[in-house]
Amino acid sequence: MGLLDVYYYVNDEIADWRTNNWFLVSSPLPITFLTFAYLYFVLKCGPRYMEGRPAYKLYRFIRLYNIFQIVSNAMIIYATIEAGWYKDYFIYCVKVDFTDSPQAMKFASISWYLLLLKIIDYIETGMFVLRKKQRQVSFLHLYHHVSTAWLAWAHIKYFTSGISLILPIVNCAVHVLMYTYYLLSSIKSLEKTMYSVKHFITITQMVSIETEYEGV
Repeated sequence: MGLLDVYYYVNDEIADWRTNNWFLVSSPLPITFLTFAYLYFVLKCGPRYMEGRPAYKLYRFIRLYNIFQIVSNAMIIYATIEAGWYKDYFIYCVKVDFTDSPQAMKFASISWYLLLLKIIDYIETGMFVLRKKQRQVSFLHLYHHVSTAWLAWAHIKYFTSGISLILPIVNCAVHVLMYTYYLLSSIKSLEKTMYSVKHFITITQMVSIETEYEGV
């Protein structure tokens, strides 16, 4: 079996027939290109551009980004539960539904939006670079963002439902808490109050297999 045969087998034959032709899913090239562009900017191009330049504040953009993350992750959780995840899947060991039933297709659509959200998450590291917080661009931070994007891609490419939905739900729930904390912490009158729950947020991140993150 040659390399082209292996690629065809992995990319087409064993892929989910319902989602395999969708944008960003049909080939690993888009996610590969976006990942390399992301790593090139945050490790090479971005730091070089910021040399000799003052750090950008980005306060308003960061608040809007936090609000976007809260709303987007909450909508994914709501859509998944509304589609029947809590009633039919939850923590039960249920096989992937490869049919084109309305429920299965809802889960597939939700998985695509999750992939898009994980790609948008790359913006977060770019903000670190533009604010000259290169110390926060750690190996674990990069590993977390790249791995979650690729896991989201694999999820919609090969198994968009069943017990595999648990991890995205947990991930989104943690992100709602996390970005709510960051948003409220950016308000001066609430800064001291929110500092008291920082330990809880850190523990929640660690339990959910999130990397340690200090916030944008």
